[in-house]
Amino acid sequence: MELFRALRRGAGGGAITVAARNVEASAGAARGFVEIVVADDGEGMPDEVLSQAFTPYFTTKAAGSGTGLGLLQVKRFAEGRGGAGCIESERGGGTLVRLFLPRVHAAGLPGRIVGAGIAYTQSPNGGVFHVVNPAAAAPTS
Repeated sequence: MELFRALRRGAGGGAITVAARNVEASAGAARGFVEIVVADDGEGMPDEVLSQAFTPYFTTKAAGSGTGLGLLQVKRFAEGRGGAGCIESERGGGTLVRLFLPRVHAAGLPGRIVGAGIAYTQSPNGGVFHVVNPAAAAPTS
């Protein structure tokens, strides 16, 4: 949601990075987490926006253009599963959104998108992310 908004605003350039990593359990924690990070190198959020980013119905969009629920939904999704979400932003230095979800150990399940790339196709109404698995995309003949 916010990622698409950032992409629309950043039509003049800039970069958005999406990454994930395992975070090992700390002392006393029952299990580890998967951290998903979405970062941009844009203008960053002013403090008054950052302090309200998870506030229900808070939006910087024009009236009638947004609900102000996108980031709140992401945070509640994570918290509802025992995780967390947070935002870091610096004026002139971009914004970083971190999502922590409890890691599930599923022994014997193959990782189907390991080594995959993510491509984005912009359209007038937003855009589409594609997960591209190079092994699956290669010709088999």
